Amino acid sequence: MLKSGYIYQVGKPIVVVGSDLDLLDDMTRSGEHVAGYFSIRDKEIGFKYLGDHTALNEYILNSRIVLAVDDPKFRKTLADQFGDCVSGYISPSAHISTLTKIPQNLLVYPKVYISANVVLGQFVKISVGAQIHHETMVGNFSVIAPQALILGRAQIKSESFIGSGSRISPNSRIGSNVTIGMGSNVIGDLSDGVKAWGNPAREVRT
Repeated sequence: MLKSGYIYQVGKPIVVVGSDLDLLDDMTRSGEHVAGYFSIRDKEIGFKYLGDHTALNEYILNSRIVLAVDDPKFRKTLADQFGDCVSGYISPSAHISTLTKIPQNLLVYPKVYISANVVLGQFVKISVGAQIHHETMVGNFSVIAPQALILGRAQIKSESFIGSGSRISPNSRIGSNVTIGMGSNVIGDLSDGVKAWGNPAREVRT
């Protein structure tokens, strides 16, 4: 089993960018030293509030930075600025196949299942209870929301967001910068930059 804190900089306290109670609670329960969190809005959620992300520079040398924000573009912006200092985290309750390689900055929440030969890009976030099945590819900065199910040999390119409870059929091809709405059922391919939701998911023009 992979332990939380398996990534480099072990021993340093964690600071989380994003007010994510599921993550903060899991880190604390697994024995991590959580110094606090950064947020633009939420200032009273039961953990120490450290300010907004502009204060991150004060923590770079003595902390492990974990990016918990959901917006793929914002994840990329933060990674471009702080990438060398960003650490990953894997919940002790996650299951990841030994045949899947793990990037150092991967963020995996409780109850996640990742099958064999999955290819995970840099700065990917996989939220509570999501499943990613065999030989799927997830591109850099993409976010998999809670309870999403991605079936075998799917491809998701960079900076895409897969909504909570959505289903991606086997062999589907999801482009870059795609947003899939909550509870959607994707049964085909989606081009770069589209927004789609429904059952079956269809492109929504805005």
